[in-house]
Amino acid sequence: MEDTDDIIEQLEYNRREGNNNGRQLIVFSLSTCGFCKRALSFLDKHDFSYRFIHLDQIEPERKRRVKDVLRARFNISPIFPVLVVDDKRALTGFTELQWRKALQLPVEE
Repeated sequence: MEDTDDIIEQLEYNRREGNNNGRQLIVFSLSTCGFCKRALSFLDKHDFSYRFIHLDQIEPERKRRVKDVLRARFNISPIFPVLVVDDKRALTGFTELQWRKALQLPVEE
């Protein structure tokens, strides 16, 4: 059995390469989630490099352990999508204004 503390690093992520790659971004999402799709489109629109994984496409026990680690490491309730920025901060759900601020993008009015 894999070490729970390392499960985040052991996942097989999809990667998107963009020119805006000054931060390490990981998105935990669900393949059927509309907010998750909007979040990934937002990152693509702003040309970010990021890794992502659809947690509904991995084994249920592994998904549970990933959520447990996210809860413990970032003191959050995982509401999808979850954006982890530089392994220091996690945002839950997709609120464009919140993501813009966290990623230091101009706030559109």
